[in-house]
Amino acid sequence: MSMMSSFATLAVLSLLASTSLAAEPVIRKVSFDSSGVALVGNLYLPAGATGSNPAVVVTGSWTSVKEQNPAEYARRLAERGFAVLAFDHTGFGESGGAIRGYENPAAKVADIKAAISFLENLPEIDRTRINGLGICAGGGYMARVAAEEPRLNAVATVAGWYTDAALYREFFTPAGYAALDQAGKAGRQAFETSGTVVTRPAVSDGSTPAAMAVQPAVDYYAGRARVPGWTETWPDLSYQAILAFETIPSAANISIPALVVHAENAISPGAAYRHFRAIGASEKELVWMGDVNQFQFYDDPAVVDAAVVRVADWFAKH
Repeated sequence: MSMMSSFATLAVLSLLASTSLAAEPVIRKVSFDSSGVALVGNLYLPAGATGSNPAVVVTGSWTSVKEQNPAEYARRLAERGFAVLAFDHTGFGESGGAIRGYENPAAKVADIKAAISFLENLPEIDRTRINGLGICAGGGYMARVAAEEPRLNAVATVAGWYTDAALYREFFTPAGYAALDQAGKAGRQAFETSGTVVTRPAVSDGSTPAAMAVQPAVDYYAGRARVPGWTETWPDLSYQAILAFETIPSAANISIPALVVHAENAISPGAAYRHFRAIGASEKELVWMGDVNQFQFYDDPAVVDAAVVRVADWFAKH
């Protein structure tokens, strides 16, 4: 188990991350199919890359699109010699999908598997060295893929949202959980009976109901990381899909090398510990990054640099 306990450590790792890097990667717009839906992605290729390269599929937080936190990690990993695919999931950004902004874990898992299929058929990619990286909710989605997908070489998850029955008891009050469950069921019923998609804001400062009702979410999604493709609304039927999706019980089936990067002030540290302990792989490592909070993992340069150093080293090692 590896631990990083201070921003001094982050500063050192950030310095290491900034040295001996390749030039800016080449970014190529790509499209591929997932269950009949056209997904759009950005493929980051190392500058001057030739032959087949090790690759990474990256997926991000709730509501995120490829230009947000996935891009922060994709660019940095490409500078370190990896071909990286960041893409918009079904219903998000430039990708197709009838229900916009629908946070459906099962669909996102299927999208990641489709992304692996796309990469393994590209001449620039070494199909034996395709790795998976997930940030926040994407960490849970990627962990599920790692438990099910033999084509992944190694997996890394950063500030992951790992779920089980205990997590929901920890994170929500009984009344809060019941309210979300009811909203999800009502949203599903409205869609199935009349085609109506009941929505609420994706983010708020906490004064009004939203999918993420905290000021840091507003500052990130609707502020410094806002891009035209980001969907500002959240379909309530997402709650039914999310509350039924558990990742920790399947972690025992992860047999590939697994890296978990988290912090005490990131989302649900207790669940991160449970996830790490549950991982079945003989090669696994936990990196604990001091006082870092959840949103710093999205775009704080020093924090992202430090996390990428560990992720890149993990994928290169394995």
